[in-house]
Amino acid sequence: MSNRDPTPEAVFPVGLLLDGRPCLVVGGGKIATRKVRALLEAGAVVTVVSPEIQTELGELAAAGTVKYHARDFVPEDVIGQFLVFAATSIEPINRRVLEECAMHNVLACSVDASWRHGRFLTPATFRNRSVAV
Repeated sequence: MSNRDPTPEAVFPVGLLLDGRPCLVVGGGKIATRKVRALLEAGAVVTVVSPEIQTELGELAAAGTVKYHARDFVPEDVIGQFLVFAATSIEPINRRVLEECAMHNVLACSVDASWRHGRFLTPATFRNRSVAV
């Protein structure tokens, strides 16, 4: 993949149907929490991998809403996932997540400067009932 930022014409907009699909979020901070919320709203089956997580993620894990592994990312984490967010604050880890996903043909996105090495990006959105802009 190119290191250039994609032009708007090079981005193919698509809506993913995630209901019941396994999705992974690597990271436990504020951005990871937002990604987990969005995945849950879409009906995804969410796993979080991070040595530490914010309170909200801990509550979701305690309630059984998400599966949580309190440890560092390992390459096997991406196996069987439909979609992955690399959402740590450490660029080399996010890059490694993207590389593992590429090797296993898993859709992946990074929340940092590594995003251009992923397979998708998530634009800013506004939702009002069933309409997303």
